[in-house]
Amino acid sequence: MKTLIINIDKESTLEKFLSLAKKLHIKTKLVDTSKETETDTEHEEWLKLAMVSFANTYSEDEADISNIVVSEPNPKYKVWKKGA
Repeated sequence: MKTLIINIDKESTLEKFLSLAKKLHIKTKLVDTSKETETDTEHEEWLKLAMVSFANTYSEDEADISNIVVSEPNPKYKVWKKGA
């Protein structure tokens, strides 16, 4: 099942969308994003922790490797294909 998230800011637009979804036999789930929940707060805390952890991955005195160009390609490299 695929999920499509649509942000609708007007109630009149929401009613039109729900009517269309019903005609097209699309299942809908309404989520009120105006209220912050505990899961939102917990998610934000995990994001902050991840950012701090990533920032600590490299020290200040490490060499900048962002400009490195590979001059010799790997002859054994094969492009990975999903399901292969």
